[in-house]
Amino acid sequence: MDFSTIRAIIYKNIIHMSRYKFDLLFWAIMPVMWVTPLIFQGIAFVGGTSSKYFAELTGSEDFLSFLVIGTILFMFVSSAVWGAGNAIRWEQESGTLEVLWTTPTSRVDILIGTSISETIWASINVLIQFTIISLFLQIHILWDGVILSIGILFLTNIGLYGFGVLMAGIIIVFKEPGTLTEMIETGLHFVTPVRYSLQALPGWVRVISLVIPFTLGLSVIRKLIMPEIVLFPSVEPVIFIIGLIFLDILLWMIGILLFTKMEAYSRKQGSLGVY
Repeated sequence: MDFSTIRAIIYKNIIHMSRYKFDLLFWAIMPVMWVTPLIFQGIAFVGGTSSKYFAELTGSEDFLSFLVIGTILFMFVSSAVWGAGNAIRWEQESGTLEVLWTTPTSRVDILIGTSISETIWASINVLIQFTIISLFLQIHILWDGVILSIGILFLTNIGLYGFGVLMAGIIIVFKEPGTLTEMIETGLHFVTPVRYSLQALPGWVRVISLVIPFTLGLSVIRKLIMPEIVLFPSVEPVIFIIGLIFLDILLWMIGILLFTKMEAYSRKQGSLGVY
């Protein structure tokens, strides 16, 4: 691992992102606009921001805080799928892929640098979103659990960006990523407990959900800052954390292996630089 390469990629990406200030404004505000109708819908259905039926599923009546936390943190999933996953394709569209690929640097270091820069970008957006929502809505969270939540979020991001490396390997072969990325992001939004609890999912969907890093990380974070939340019957948070660490290692191993093989295949076919 070459830290100078990783640092250079992070610097390059942050400089590039900072040039498009409207993008920062868009992604800081639009997720708030997307979640607001859901909040109003929930209030209209149950007559307030709390629900006794929701408490039977999760242990907490406060569906508002539950919903806001999941929706804001899903930004990291989008960042991994769109940002890290499409990094190589965007280099190609910018006309810099060939130059980058002829440098004596590890492809994995390039992807690690991209993943870290995307994490920084997503963190800024999440902070702004939470600030905006807190100004207008009363979010009930235990602030003592925020520090530990940052650590869990770090572990979650490791797994997410391992998945992003896997996505990059697929896209380097199939090129146009739009439809595939949209499908994967929508699927992850469906099977993970962003807007509803794990207990509300059908059994087979719940099994799929539990092998996704974001499910485990989000569940533990909710437990830390909303202590009344029930993660899963008879399951302690430490079990979720152990599972999260295992998935992090597994996804990075699979991601790097697949990316290496896909790059080799693309070079052999002579299609690496083909648009």
